[in-house]
Amino acid sequence: MGEIFASPSVEQVYLVTKAVASEAGALYCYGNYTGDVLNFGLAAERLISEGIDVRVLPVTDDVASAPAEKAHERRGVAGDLAVFKIAGAAAEAGMKLDDVERVAIKANKNTVSFGVAFSGCTLPGAKEPLFTVPAQRIGVGLGCPKYEELFVLWVSVEAELKKAGLTAVEPEVGEYVTSMDMAGCSLTLTWLDDELEKLWCA
Repeated sequence: MGEIFASPSVEQVYLVTKAVASEAGALYCYGNYTGDVLNFGLAAERLISEGIDVRVLPVTDDVASAPAEKAHERRGVAGDLAVFKIAGAAAEAGMKLDDVERVAIKANKNTVSFGVAFSGCTLPGAKEPLFTVPAQRIGVGLGCPKYEELFVLWVSVEAELKKAGLTAVEPEVGEYVTSMDMAGCSLTLTWLDDELEKLWCA
C-alpha cells in the first residue's frame, strides 16, 4: 500500500475499487489524514465520472486532535474499528449504499477516542524512534501496549463506566489500531442507539 503511515496512491485506490465495485457502489472509510483525504477523494471523483457510485467518509474520532466545534478536523484513530464494523455489518445485511453511508456517518458522529503513549514507534530501518517520551510522563493523543496490561486497565475503565451509569455492549479489548512498537493505550466510546447496537453486535 506504499510507505508506512502513507496513504495508498490515487491509482491504487482507483484500481482496487474498479476490481471490486459492484452495481451497489462503494463507500470509502479511512482515518482523517491529509494524504488519505486527497487520494481517496481524487479516486472517488474519477470513479464517479465513470458512473460508479462512490461515497467518502473520513473517520474523525480523536478528541485530542481538535475541539468539539472543529470535530471535522479530528484525526481518525481507534474509532476506525467501530465505524468500519458498523458500516460493514450494514453492507453485509444488504442495506442500500445510502443507508450504509447513513449508519457509518452516524457511527462516526457518535464515536470518540482518547489515547496516551509511553514511548514512540521506530520505523523499520530507522536508528531511533520518531519521538521519545520522558520517564514518568505520557504523550497525549497517541496509543497501544500488550493484552495483559489492557485487560488490567479494562477492569478500572469498566468500573468507571458503570459508575457513570453506562452499559458496555460487547466491549473489545486488544490490539486493534496500532503504531508499530509504540507503547500506549487508547479508549474508544461509541454511543449506540438500537440501530447501531444491532450492527455492532452482528
